[in-house]
Amino acid sequence: MFLPLLGIGAALIWMLTRKLKSNEVHPAELSPQSRSLVRPLRESIESLEKLLKAHEDRTGIPILGKQALETANTLYNESLKYALVADQLRSSPAKSGEANRRADAILDRIQDKVNEATNTIDELKLKFADSFVESVVPENDDNFDALISRLENINNSYTEIDQTLNVRNNE
Repeated sequence: MFLPLLGIGAALIWMLTRKLKSNEVHPAELSPQSRSLVRPLRESIESLEKLLKAHEDRTGIPILGKQALETANTLYNESLKYALVADQLRSSPAKSGEANRRADAILDRIQDKVNEATNTIDELKLKFADSFVESVVPENDDNFDALISRLENINNSYTEIDQTLNVRNNE
């Protein structure tokens, strides 16, 4: 009787360890509130992917488009990860007011980052679309680099959430 429980426990530990190492979160793991929070970013990225795919034969698109999509997808994955953290805080056994305040603060920050990233991706889509119409080579335009850098900066700003979590965990 003890052996099956040990096997189940080992399987759960293995799954949790694998999940932490993969560092990937599927939207289905999130609460409905968190899924709706990150959905606009996912939709914007999918729209950018379709636009770039339709014009993949253009000069500069394989390089700039790939860089833009990789940065946007990294940002999306970080958003999912922190949304899951907020969900876990909300559903913690203690369910303290402090845990809910922390979860709300994280979700507010994610919302700000998702909004900023979505707007930046929309700007990128407009720049790409303009370059397709005007037959301008996007790789010669510093505005593309600036927009991609802005996405990278938004992604890097998730360290603020890490710092918030670490400070509060140490209190």
